[in-house]
Amino acid sequence: PRGAIACLNRGLDANPGNANLLFRIGGLYLATSQYEQAINMYQASLGRKVSESNVEALRIIGEIYYTKLMNEKKAREYFKKYVRASGKNSDADAFMKKLTMR
Repeated sequence: PRGAIACLNRGLDANPGNANLLFRIGGLYLATSQYEQAINMYQASLGRKVSESNVEALRIIGEIYYTKLMNEKKAREYFKKYVRASGKNSDADAFMKKLTMR
């Protein structure tokens, strides 16, 4: 994955702000347990406005905060953003239910 990250970063140099590349790099950072970097890339992939095409980044950020970084407050924040942006995912629904029960 590290070689893939370097390759995608070169692509990002040629296409700054490319949401797809940022999202893919976030996934690679997540796969290599570099959670803060993954969050940064997913946030960058959102750009200025959340849309149907990038709403999954919100869910993934919420899951990282909940399952990897154990930060329920930040997880709740991102799951709420995900739901408000019309995100639909049974895992996200389950996480939200657990967070609201606390």
